[in-house]
Amino acid sequence: MQKYLDKLKSIDYKTLVISHVEKVVLALVLVYAIVTVVGANWPKAEQKPEDLAKQIQQKDQMIVNGTWPKDQKQLYTPDTNVQTKVAEILRKLPPTAYGYPDHTPMTWPLVPPKEKIREPTWQKVDGLLADFGLSLLSFQPPAAANSTIGTVPQPGAPQPGLPQPGFAPANPGDVGVNTDGSTVVNARGMRYVSIRGVFPLRQQLEQMASAMHLRIDQADRLLKFVDFELERQTAVPGADPWAGEWEPVDISMATEVLRNIEDFEIDLVSTNVIDHVFTMPLPKRIDRPWGYEATHPQVQTVKLSNEEVSQELISMEMMIDQYQQQLAASGPPAEQLVEKGGFSTLQHNIREIKTEVNASNNAAEFWQRVGRTLDPEGLRQLAIERLRQRTTAGGRVLLFRYFDFDVVPGNAYRYRVRLKLLNPNYELPVEDVEKRQVREGTTRETPWSNTSNPVVVEQDLQYFVKKVSIPSFALSSPYSNVELMQWNEESGTFVKNEFKVYPGSYVGGTAETDVITPAASMVKKLPVEFRTHDILVDLAEHPRLMLGEHSDLIENPDQPGVSLKYISLPGQAVTINRFGELKKIPYVDTSKHQTAQALIANQELLYQKLIAMAQAEAESNRLTSGEGIDDTRQFGTQPQRSNPVRKSPYRKQPAGGQFQRFPNQRQPFNSARQPRGFAPGNAP
Repeated sequence: MQKYLDKLKSIDYKTLVISHVEKVVLALVLVYAIVTVVGANWPKAEQKPEDLAKQIQQKDQMIVNGTWPKDQKQLYTPDTNVQTKVAEILRKLPPTAYGYPDHTPMTWPLVPPKEKIREPTWQKVDGLLADFGLSLLSFQPPAAANSTIGTVPQPGAPQPGLPQPGFAPANPGDVGVNTDGSTVVNARGMRYVSIRGVFPLRQQLEQMASAMHLRIDQADRLLKFVDFELERQTAVPGADPWAGEWEPVDISMATEVLRNIEDFEIDLVSTNVIDHVFTMPLPKRIDRPWGYEATHPQVQTVKLSNEEVSQELISMEMMIDQYQQQLAASGPPAEQLVEKGGFSTLQHNIREIKTEVNASNNAAEFWQRVGRTLDPEGLRQLAIERLRQRTTAGGRVLLFRYFDFDVVPGNAYRYRVRLKLLNPNYELPVEDVEKRQVREGTTRETPWSNTSNPVVVEQDLQYFVKKVSIPSFALSSPYSNVELMQWNEESGTFVKNEFKVYPGSYVGGTAETDVITPAASMVKKLPVEFRTHDILVDLAEHPRLMLGEHSDLIENPDQPGVSLKYISLPGQAVTINRFGELKKIPYVDTSKHQTAQALIANQELLYQKLIAMAQAEAESNRLTSGEGIDDTRQFGTQPQRSNPVRKSPYRKQPAGGQFQRFPNQRQPFNSARQPRGFAPGNAP
């Protein structure tokens, strides 16, 4: 035993493994292969060998009997002209195909020749949107009643980019004064369609830089917009509502509103995306702040605190002054080739002002002066630096914005726009341009934008049947009690009243109605005209149903006397509109009426608050002065400005320092502005 143990100890196991490991592996592979073959499922062939042989014989027979189509056979006809082939093979190769042409230079200059300037590809406004809205705008206060009323001078034409005489705004909260000492707030409700889109500024600058062989900052200085063209379509009756022609939008009404508005709001978007030609400034509104209808989903809104608003306004005023000093030092500005339009005469070109100030040699000194002004003690230097970064950063897009105030209730519109800009290659040397057309023409136009979504200008007035009365005797005429709810243009709020309407009469009328006037913080009965173009043509009195004849309507049919009762169904009334369409007036208990009532209910809550405040103030005045309660129910607190710091410095003032007054009264009925299909002779 010991002998065998000694032999095992004397074995070199490493040599043994190295010498025989391949045999062990091979044995394992053979075992695995045998197990796999034995354990595999070998299905039998579905066809017999005789069947396969028969199929092969059939295919061979088909090949033998098959014919070659002539059209295919002609494609492979052999070329028997062997001499032609031999000549092609032996023909000498032309040396010009492989040699250098005569005009190929063998040396190149150290400075390559200047590349020709091409016409840039002009981008278009994209993502055009349209939304309808109502707003109560605050206009400049009317002139004093005891002053001499004369011809108000028309606004001058200020030089673009420069503050004008009379730039200093009036004190916030200025209002007109009547002869009796009471204050007057000039406000007016306006209906509008807000049109917004974005212009790809960065993409346009890259196109200009590539075509003109410039840097991006150089192309930015040459990109100057001068005007825009806005068109709209009005929906017409028929199978295709947009079969009508595109018509230009007259911006005179929008500019008239802006000239007479009390002030501009602080914008929701950064000044980097605003262009003074086609970004309409935000007019001051009383009812609520501007929201989504003033911006675009592709443009980020800016939420500033009161302190940041103050810093922005002060820095902008200082920047405008700095820009004016730079222009004065550089001499008189060059004469403009094209007079700018759009909103350029109403607001400063902040984008150009920022570019010129930040590109000047003393830009660092200017921002130090801004920092010392906003923060004399140097405690908020980080906030000043954020303001500088926000002001110097460039935008990738520009916001197109326009409020179309010249719209008619009941109409549907859609819009498109294109921009006009200066030709950056105008009158360049002929040898510098690729084509002569590149240097011709002072302006260029972008392609038309996409067509906006259709937008419906909602009706100002809704009416509902409250009662239908058909007298039993012939001397009295049937009539319907109709409840009307209307948006009042003078106050910018909703009012309601009830009228008795006879067949053949227009639905509506004039009546003393409680009117909430937020601009004057007042509730007062005023004559309001409820105007429609619908005529009552037919009535049907409410029918009665005997419950005894409709047992399915009775919850407890066994209750004594229930079957003898009856229920009344709503009466019905039919009107005809200006398009000749018959329309059934909805009843007061419908969901549409409940929605309209919700608007009135919110104002009724405000009405009760105003009444309580007015009565408290009137009671206090009565106790101190011994006078009775004034039924005007007006209290003296004026609405607060949306800008708690100061007026906007972005606005230009005319040379005379005074704007033309915008009339705070209902405009006369103009049949030309009615929807298509309206007959002027039918106006009430």
